[in-house]
Amino acid sequence: MAIARLGTDGYQKIGSDETAVTSDEERRTAILDAAAHVFATKGFSGATTAEIARLARVSKRDLYDHFESKEGLLSAMVRAYSTTLPFADDLGSPDTLDAFLDLLGKFGRRFAADLCQPHRTALFRLAASEAGRVNELGKAISEAGAGPVNASVRTFVGKAIAAGVLRPEDATLAMRAFFGVLVGESHVWQIVGATDAPTEEAIAASADLAVEAVRRIIAR
Repeated sequence: MAIARLGTDGYQKIGSDETAVTSDEERRTAILDAAAHVFATKGFSGATTAEIARLARVSKRDLYDHFESKEGLLSAMVRAYSTTLPFADDLGSPDTLDAFLDLLGKFGRRFAADLCQPHRTALFRLAASEAGRVNELGKAISEAGAGPVNASVRTFVGKAIAAGVLRPEDATLAMRAFFGVLVGESHVWQIVGATDAPTEEAIAASADLAVEAVRRIIAR
């Protein structure tokens, strides 16, 4: 599914042209693309389904055929964004400590780079600003994004444990340390607008430091 990206210039619609959408999947994608822009620029309360339908070049009836309410549309948009996060369970089965740490570092760089993309920052800002009014937002982010990512990491770590690379009793501490160092409070500051998105070099440095934290826990 094509999803809109919210960049520094506000909105970049994938496949943006002047032709009307025709298939159900095209309509759904166009509606989600338009919703990403309208919600990010006007917030949930200020957004209207009429404006979203107009931007998507569909009728309001088409919009409500796919999404029963504005809340349902927002939840679907959140889930669509969240399911594109990189997972760790496709990294393979590490059979040595060096292989485990190398693969963990590669995943960390991919994950942090994706997490800090402007469109994700806009999504988290929206979820934070509407948390008291649209309670399912946080749940949607957790179920569609954080939950599957955590499950994929557990699968990867389980392979390392099975190979004798990681002690079971160290797994939870190692992963909490890894994500704490990799993302930490810097992501919060980015969401609230206090800092810019990290550079590629900064992400690589954080991933290296996170891997080193895991190495030290394993070496205890």
